[in-house]
Amino acid sequence: MVQDLLNTHAILHVFFTVFAVYIMLKLGSDIARQRETRVFRRLITAFIVYLWMSGLWTLQEYDAMRLPHWLFSVICLCSLGSLSANGFLFFSFTMLHLAPETAEKRWFRAVSLAPLAIIAVCLVASLFNGMVFSTSPDNHVSFNWAYPVEPALTALYVLAILVISVVKALKSSSPSQRRQDFTLAASMLFILLCVAIDATLDKITILPMAVFAAIFFVFISMQESGIYSDALTGMNNRRKADEFLSAQVTSLSEAEPMYLYMMDINSFKQINDQYGHAEGDRALVLLANTLKRAVSCVDGFAARYGGDEFILMHHQKARDGQDPEALISRIKADLADACARKRTAYEISVSAGYARCTNPKTSPEQYIRQADEMLYTRKSAFHGQRKSA
Repeated sequence: MVQDLLNTHAILHVFFTVFAVYIMLKLGSDIARQRETRVFRRLITAFIVYLWMSGLWTLQEYDAMRLPHWLFSVICLCSLGSLSANGFLFFSFTMLHLAPETAEKRWFRAVSLAPLAIIAVCLVASLFNGMVFSTSPDNHVSFNWAYPVEPALTALYVLAILVISVVKALKSSSPSQRRQDFTLAASMLFILLCVAIDATLDKITILPMAVFAAIFFVFISMQESGIYSDALTGMNNRRKADEFLSAQVTSLSEAEPMYLYMMDINSFKQINDQYGHAEGDRALVLLANTLKRAVSCVDGFAARYGGDEFILMHHQKARDGQDPEALISRIKADLADACARKRTAYEISVSAGYARCTNPKTSPEQYIRQADEMLYTRKSAFHGQRKSA
């Protein structure tokens, strides 16, 4: 009976490892933003470490192998530490995905790393004073007075992900984004459920299965979102914009018109040529984040349409009186503030054109052409002013 259990345990560990490596190899810039992808790879690496450390721990607990006492103590430390690292990396990935601007702040990184640092100190100290765990001469583990610190702080990461993803999902106006957020929340809920079940089990753990399931479902969600999102900025992409516009055109009316804006960065090539493509990418992300904030205020839609060109759409309700020129001015002002906060070595300004969409018989292409014509006229005027100055 015990041997069958251990055989199944070993097969599952091999299965999880193979698929974890497969997921890592499939990750690319077309699925998520570069920093998200990097953190997700670290998460998978931490999972594989946890998988095999916990596997060796289980084999030793069942006396299926005999490890040196010092090595078994290190394996216990690595097992507990890598599980906590999974919680931290899941949290880091979530914040980069849902709130990238906050996740990049230095103070936030320090605060989010603090629970993991506390766990690491406690675990290392346990090798000398047994405050979290201790191992007997025959290689069996007992948990001591400080042990609750490790699962409590790790659970804090999981609970934070659950709350943040649910709040984001409820606030999101995009069905696809809402689905991603709820998938993440469900994955965390599954982990918490498995933790509760795991507490009733003796010697063997089901947590590797729970963590793998969470990684797998998040990966599937990332793949689905990659079809409709821009990897660099995290915005909707051109495919999503075209589908959204086509769906909106059919319900247009004079009573509630829709405004469509086309917008791009002035002298973007100059930024790339003078400061490099990494700074050009940074400029695109700054503008993208500014546009995301702008459309959230008018219940609108924004996407990167290609290169440095972006598209925005929002309906004008009779009661809100949103002036398109006022929205463009606010975007320009917010972008200038963002550049000042980030202390960019260059100015980022935009030119914008828009079309007032009221006729469902007019094709989406015609509305885009109207906005583009205004954009190019204003862009020419901008460059003319620069030359005369």
